[in-house]
Formats: sequence, C-alpha cells, structure tokens
Amino acid sequence: MIEIFKNIFVFKLTKEKSIVTFILLTGLSFVPIFYKLSAPAINNWDEAFYAVNSAETTFKNNLIVLTEHGIVSHFNSKPPFVIWMQSALMHLIGMSELSVRLPSAIATFVIVIALFFFGTGFFGSITAGFTASMIFLTADGFITAHVARTGDLDAMVSMWIVLYCFIYIKFLSGHAVEYSRIFYLTGFLVTMAFLSKSIAGFMPLPGIVICTLLSGKRKKILSNQHLYYSAIGTVTVCVSFYLLREYLSPGYLKMVWNSEILRFNNNITPWHAHPPLWFVNRFIDETFLPYIYILPAAILAGLTYPDKKVKSVTLYLTICCISYLFLISFPEDKLGWYDAPLYPFFSLLIGILFFIVYQYLLKLLKGKKIAVRIIIFCMMIALFYKPYRYIYNKVEKYSNQYNLGDPEADYAKKIYAEGFNFNYKIFYTQPAGNNSLQLYFYKKAYEYNKNIAIDICDSISQFKINDTIMVCQLSKKNELSKQYGFNVINQWNNCLLIIINKVKNPSSSFP
Repeated sequence: MIEIFKNIFVFKLTKEKSIVTFILLTGLSFVPIFYKLSAPAINNWDEAFYAVNSAETTFKNNLIVLTEHGIVSHFNSKPPFVIWMQSALMHLIGMSELSVRLPSAIATFVIVIALFFFGTGFFGSITAGFTASMIFLTADGFITAHVARTGDLDAMVSMWIVLYCFIYIKFLSGHAVEYSRIFYLTGFLVTMAFLSKSIAGFMPLPGIVICTLLSGKRKKILSNQHLYYSAIGTVTVCVSFYLLREYLSPGYLKMVWNSEILRFNNNITPWHAHPPLWFVNRFIDETFLPYIYILPAAILAGLTYPDKKVKSVTLYLTICCISYLFLISFPEDKLGWYDAPLYPFFSLLIGILFFIVYQYLLKLLKGKKIAVRIIIFCMMIALFYKPYRYIYNKVEKYSNQYNLGDPEADYAKKIYAEGFNFNYKIFYTQPAGNNSLQLYFYKKAYEYNKNIAIDICDSISQFKINDTIMVCQLSKKNELSKQYGFNVINQWNNCLLIIINKVKNPSSSFP
C-alpha cells in the first residue's frame, strides 16, 4: 500500500500547515467512518451472509469455498478477499460486529487519504485535497449502511477502483514516468478489485479505455508490451480463481452467470427494478445533497480552466463517471449501493472547483493569500457544517436502531454486552421472506469468543426444566406459557430471557 501511495501521490507532508490539515482531516474522519461502528447488531441479508461466511472461514479455514451452516454458499458468488480480511480480524480481535465492519471502514478511510493526497499533491493545493475529502466524508450515499458503515463488499471494491483510476489518471495527465510500473501496479489493483467484488471491479475499465484513446500518450501506451503483459496477468489471475472455485465446488460458474452476468440483460430481481435515471434522481433527492448542484459547475470550470493538467484530470474523471453511471443504469436491476465508487470521483471534481476558485481569488485580490484563505475557510464552513452535522445525527440514529423485524439478533448482542456468560436457547421461527443468519452469526460468535453454546429452536419439545430461553415472538411466548412455568431473568423491549422451572402451569403468563 505504501508503494501505491508513493506512485500516485507525489506530495509529502513537509509543511506545517499541511501536517495540521491532515491531522484535522483525520480527526474529522472519525465520526463518519468509525464512531459507534459496532453499535448496531449485524444486519439481515447481505451483511449477515458475509459475517457467517467469515465466521465459518475462521472456524474451518475454508478460504476459497464459502459456506453457510456448513453448506456451500448459494448466495455469495463473489471472490473472498473481504471475507479473508474479516476472518483475519476475527482471529485478531474476536468475532464481533467490529471485525465484520472494520475492513469497510479502513477502505473508506484509505479513500479519504487518497483524495487528500491526490488533490494536494497533484495540484499543489491543500484546498483541493481537503475539500474533496470533506465532501466524500459527508456524502450520504457512501457514509451509509451497505457501504462505509457495514461489513459488505462495496467500500472495499470502491477503494481499489479509486486507487487504480487515480493512478492511471495521474499517469495520463502528468509527466513522463516508467510505463511498465504503472501498468503492473494498475493491473494489481484491478485484480484486487476483482477479488473484492468480482466483475464490479472491472466496471470503470471502459471509461479508462476511452481516456486512453483520447490521451496524447495513446500511441506509446498501446505499443508498450508491458500493457499487454499486465493485462494478461490480471486476466490469468481472475480466470484462475473462477476455475479453482469451480473445481472445488462444481456449479460455481453457473451461479456467477445467473447472479452477475445475466443481471445486465435480465430482470432477475424484479423487486429491484428501477427506471434508467434512478441513480441520477437519487443523487438529486438524497445521496449527494447539496453537492449535486455544484457538480455541473465543477465539471464546466475544470474543462474550461487554462491549465492543461486541470483540464485533463477533469475530462478523465468526467468520462469515468459517465461511463460507470451508464453501466449501472442500463440494467433494469439497480441496488442503492451500486453507485458507491462514483462519490470519490464526484468529490474530487468539486475539490478541483475549489482549487480554481482559490486561484481566481488570488488574482482578484492581487495575491493576498491570507484574505483568500479566510474566504475559502468561510466557504467551507458554510458548505460542510450542515452535511457533517447530518452525517453525525445519521450515525447516532443508526447506532441506536432497533430491528423490529428480527429483534432476536439485537437482544443476543445486548445479552453478550451485558456479560451473561451461560448457555441458552432461542425459541424462534424464521419469518417469511427472511433468514436466520443474524442469529447464526451470534451463535458462532458466542462459541468462538466465550465457548458458550446457543441453540436456535423452533419446537416446544426441545425444552426441559432449567433451560434458559430467549423468546421475542408473541406466538412463541404463548406456546411456552401454556406448557411451562418460568422465571424472567432479563427483559428488553418485547424480548425475554427466562428460566423454565416447572412443567404445565396454566396460570403462568408472560408480562
């Protein structure tokens, strides 16, 4: 990673003001990315699947073939890099929400650093780097569940995409460098993006190809043998993974075809079908407010600015954005986190706008830097105060969220946090259209961290005297009250933790 940043971001923190700014940015990053990261219970569906994949990888070291309940996963068709990171953290700090979510948080913070160093280093402007990073930190569409704040795949693949696109855009826009190093480094990052989220890691490549064809370096690039060696290497690694995974668990390629390839031309999840401009409307209505109204001005200003370096970077970023947006907007199936890689690019474009404004103010005020900095500082306060406060309130609200649909997982987390160190059973029937993987993750976490056994039961016949039982569902409470007497030892919202003390006591009832 150090080598990557060394090649992309030539800027060094040698000036006192740049060091102070970087420290300030690091501090401001804490709330959007790390604050109360482990507070909510594991989310249903995607995060729960990945958490269970990681838990079973931790127990069984099944590094290639991912499993749930010991059975080969029919949900997660993605390569396992994020699962590896989560599992490594489980070995290091224990099996918890933090070990599941920390890879996403770290990836998000790396993007913040990349934006700062690219803007500050390539343009020689702390204003560009700091502004881009702050816009990204307050982008509602990225600092959210399923991306920065949960243990999903999208923050990680976004990080690799940002790194390889920034490397290549700097290469196209900058001075002469060693071509072979850029090609192999880019190839490595593309490979890591693939290993994080399969073909989603390739999505910006059409835009990169267009940028190459428009570049003045295209002849040298296209005639350089190392470009093709690096491309062959990347394809070889990716295809080899698919073939190995298919060999170890036949049927994997069919799963990839059905869940990933067919998605481009077939409506395989009708409940996620949306019109072509759905992502654009989301930017306008919620996920990139208020910055979406500044973005067109940023692109126009960058494309018309006299400096060739500013023009070229703006052009290449815009092409990558349009190309990627088209690819995720074309299919009928659209999920809210598919646009995650766009927010760093949008943020850098607006950071460039602030750099341009700074330069024009310097000319207007005849080089009075202190006055210009005061004006820029006031502009930043006005622009970032409400969005940052919104993100803070959003994180606070989400950290206290109670899952009404699956309260058992929340209660299991609470029981663990309060130090109840004993075996118990959960009386539970999986709701229609849902899954029990949240509970299963906590079952595995208790077993791994404290050697405590949790049994998930759906039949009254599975209980006996002195059993400790968690129950939240009203129908299950009624079943238990007809069959057993009990003592309530803990209560939270509609959930109870009880000990059965006798059989068939009709007068017993739950509070």
